[in-house]
Amino acid sequence: MTSTDSSAIGLRNAVAAFAKLQAFFDTDDWSARPNKDDPFCLVAAFEGRHGQTTVGARIVEDREWFRVLVLAPFYVPRESRQIVAEFISRANYGLPFGAFEMDHADGELGYRWCINFAGSELKEDDIGDVIFGCAGVMDEYLPGLMAVVYGDVEPEAAIRKIETPADVAPVAGRADDLPS
Repeated sequence: MTSTDSSAIGLRNAVAAFAKLQAFFDTDDWSARPNKDDPFCLVAAFEGRHGQTTVGARIVEDREWFRVLVLAPFYVPRESRQIVAEFISRANYGLPFGAFEMDHADGELGYRWCINFAGSELKEDDIGDVIFGCAGVMDEYLPGLMAVVYGDVEPEAAIRKIETPADVAPVAGRADDLPS
């Protein structure tokens, strides 16, 4: 098989994956719209418990990746970017998938997750898992982000409040010191 043949197969796989992505949004009654700059990207609003975020779901056709980025409903002000970077670092530690990221130039803040489906078919369940997983994590951490940016709350305290269940007392020490 030549690299041209391989590229054609990859493109067909990406087109099929994008059709599944469109079907997911249609079936779930999202008002997804195409991204004007990327023909393999759809954008939709997600209304969570703590605010409305923007979901960008993209098929990276030349790599056969499915990538989701959920954007916070605000840009981080310049004076808060360093403390939000600490919040992000603390939040990312121990997350089983995905990661928060921030553009230090303009303060855009998001949560991303990417899966590779090269050589295989992108599954409908994976589409939902990644989209709802990203949107759910952003929604869960959004009150802490807001508290750090606008409420003078320290990142460590904000993360502790998010990650400690209400009915469990906080445990001193590191997470890997805890029994499994």
